[in-house]
Amino acid sequence: MTVASVADRPDPALRTITTPEGVPIPVRLADRGSRAAAFAIDLLIIGTAAVALLIFAGVTFRPFGGGLWLVSGWIVILFLLKSFYFIAFEARWRGATPGKRAMGLKVVDRRGGHLSTEAVIARNLLREIEFFMPASLLFALGFGGEGQWTTLATLGWMMILVLLPFFNRDRLRAGDIVGGTWVIDIPRAGLLRDIAGRSSNAGRVKSYSFTKEQLDVYGIYELQTLEEVLRSGGMQSSKWESEVARRIQRRIRWQASDHIPPAPSPFLQAFYTALRGHLEQKMLLGVRRKDKFDQTNT
Repeated sequence: MTVASVADRPDPALRTITTPEGVPIPVRLADRGSRAAAFAIDLLIIGTAAVALLIFAGVTFRPFGGGLWLVSGWIVILFLLKSFYFIAFEARWRGATPGKRAMGLKVVDRRGGHLSTEAVIARNLLREIEFFMPASLLFALGFGGEGQWTTLATLGWMMILVLLPFFNRDRLRAGDIVGGTWVIDIPRAGLLRDIAGRSSNAGRVKSYSFTKEQLDVYGIYELQTLEEVLRSGGMQSSKWESEVARRIQRRIRWQASDHIPPAPSPFLQAFYTALRGHLEQKMLLGVRRKDKFDQTNT
């Protein structure tokens, strides 16, 4: 096998998400090792928080006695931590828990739309069945020292669900199947505000101007989608940028002053910079527009 043939082989982790506007966005599926490491980090955070709460509760309520109540309360707190930790962070941090953020991963909707709260809840409620419930049962059976067949059945149940991402090409766990999500790599690139401000791009960015009405067409979701396009890189990035630039220009009814079509990359960087500043200014005034369909003070 030649070097050229290896280089030409398609990346098995590369996927394309099509946005509601029909724009294809390239994404790369997270590898299983990174997902496992992210989960381990999250479990460490949850465990540390649970132990800290137990110590705090023990010191606070020790003078009042009630050891049984203390243990019962800690079990409830642990349940709430492991149940809502993933949901809260993925819903608020654009699909990333602290563990995923540390490993450069995020959760996205496979259909290209918003990562909805319903999808986040669905994929994480399944985690209880996939991992926490069988793990708790194995822990209890280990202390009891009984039920060998029950232990083996529980271990088999847990291994099948935990190893599910190894047996499908999209690396989906049960929660991803139910929630309609992928876990993808976040390209490790500089912040786009830094890219837009570099001297090599500064002149080209300043050469484009957009009206308030044109910037009001889009919201936060479209800004994030544009960011993914500009960060994507790769051999087909120019093709994607050309398509996205064409759609944006048509949508906002933008025309170059000299009637010469602009180069896609400088145009997109300029529009990203202008749209980001416009949305940040509106958020300072208490207006948060989620997407182009949100009619909040547009």
